[in-house]
Amino acid sequence: MLDQESNLVIDSQVERSLADYQRLRTLLLGEDYEKIIQNRVVQDNVERISGSLTEAFKLRNSRDNSLAKEMAPVIESAIDESIKSHPEKITNVIFPIIGPAVRKAVSTALADLMHSLNYLLQNSLSTKSLLWRFKAWKLGIPYGQYALLQTIQYRVEQIFFIERESGVLIQSAQANDVNYQDPDLVSSMLTAINDFAKDSFGQESEGIETIQFGDLSLIIESGPFAVIAFAVRGSLHKDVKQELSLLNEKLHASYSKELKTFNGDTEPLSSSQQILQDSLLTKEKSDSESKPWFAIVTVFVLIMLIGYFVYQRSILENEIQRNIGLINQTEGYRVLSHQLEGDQLTFEVWRSPLAIPKEILQDKIAISGLNIAIDSLLASIGTTELYLPYLANKYQLQLSTRDEQGKTHLIVSGVTSAENLLNLSKDPLVANYFVVKPSEQLQYKANLSVREKSRLEFNGLVKQINSTNFYFEVASSTLKQSSLEELNHVIVSLKRLFELQPLTNSRISQISVTGFADTQGASQANIDLSEQRAKLLHRILGGNDISLNLLVSWGVGAKDLSSVPTELQRRARIEVLYQTEEGFDNGQ
Repeated sequence: MLDQESNLVIDSQVERSLADYQRLRTLLLGEDYEKIIQNRVVQDNVERISGSLTEAFKLRNSRDNSLAKEMAPVIESAIDESIKSHPEKITNVIFPIIGPAVRKAVSTALADLMHSLNYLLQNSLSTKSLLWRFKAWKLGIPYGQYALLQTIQYRVEQIFFIERESGVLIQSAQANDVNYQDPDLVSSMLTAINDFAKDSFGQESEGIETIQFGDLSLIIESGPFAVIAFAVRGSLHKDVKQELSLLNEKLHASYSKELKTFNGDTEPLSSSQQILQDSLLTKEKSDSESKPWFAIVTVFVLIMLIGYFVYQRSILENEIQRNIGLINQTEGYRVLSHQLEGDQLTFEVWRSPLAIPKEILQDKIAISGLNIAIDSLLASIGTTELYLPYLANKYQLQLSTRDEQGKTHLIVSGVTSAENLLNLSKDPLVANYFVVKPSEQLQYKANLSVREKSRLEFNGLVKQINSTNFYFEVASSTLKQSSLEELNHVIVSLKRLFELQPLTNSRISQISVTGFADTQGASQANIDLSEQRAKLLHRILGGNDISLNLLVSWGVGAKDLSSVPTELQRRARIEVLYQTEEGFDNGQ
């Protein structure tokens, strides 16, 4: 008891002495010196630890993997922070790896897709597939499983991971759709066969490498601590042997420590199951590695069909544009839009009240295989592009428009009389919309005489009559309704010509009616039909007080080119021949 009390007293005296010593040193040297001493101690400790850190890590890692487990979160956090702070550095590092990997993956995927397509097209509805379905039904297995067994080039069906010295099966992997014997039994068999070969033949190398059972082969590769065996159905392709070597290296690299200290407990090696499962390779037959011609031909045919439809569509568009141009060239018409639905093509157009009926225009346009319809809208007076050609022809002037100060000016050029310019200004189509403005190029001439005016009107009527066609129904001498209305206008114009004869010193010599037929039917039948059409017009004109002494008619059959639509070939026309003081004229 006294000894304990003495020790306590001594310890207390030592602590007081150390404290006094510390205060004395602080008073003599100051606080800064104390900090320098402390920093020096810390630095000495860091240098001492850094000198032995590598050896410490190496020693710890040789005992167990606790250091790796503890360092893993730190390393992962460091990588995450590096990616967030400097992503371009990570990109530069992995770029040489990612590029080739992506290209290889894409090329492999495309090749597999082409082979799969070729296989599907060849076997889906072939006699081979029907036979396979029957055999699969007979054997009582799914068709997909039977087809797979018939079409594979090779297949790794089972893998064995065996400890080399003891022959203990560490792990095995097998395909799901095939039945196998007990893996331990197979492992024992392999070990027994290998020992027998060594004992019987003095084999001191790595042992048996291949065992053949019909179309099933066992290929074996030994490593320092373990043996890997593949059960392969089909041909022993080089890819299988290469995969076996890679798997052997990977297992020894991943589990070298566990294999060195293996004592019969397979639990530390249980994670190798997934590695084995990933090595179950399968490759389908490729018909002697030939190109997938069936798929190539099918794709080629599809491309040809698409090209054909595009070509036909192009031809159709050209025909539509040609007809749009034909409509726009017709006085008083402008195409606004067109719509194609099935075999129905509809043109939406502006139509001037002065233009020919749309039925006549519709007979002039045609596209093979399509029904044509014209949906016309009555154009307003402001639609100058429809009315200017009519006014220019009527008054024999050059006309254009220009907007100035909120008004539309009608610019007049050419040669005319003051009276003709006045009549233009009074024309309802002009007075209600335009302000007439003569251009600097306009030239004036003396006012026309009654004879000159009559001559202009006479020539205009003849030109109108001679340029009019009258259309008929198919294989008939019946006029279409639109042409019947047009014939009424022509009869009025003919009667006006007879009134103008004495005023123009002209004399109508002949009014000829010519009938035509389309190219369908026999030649003589076409001539007879064209004569009937001409005689019909002959009778109608004679019945409306047109002198029969001037009328002649005949049929000429089919005279048009094959490029002319048949609707336009079924027609008749009237031609006025007259004689003036200067001589004979046909009005053209």
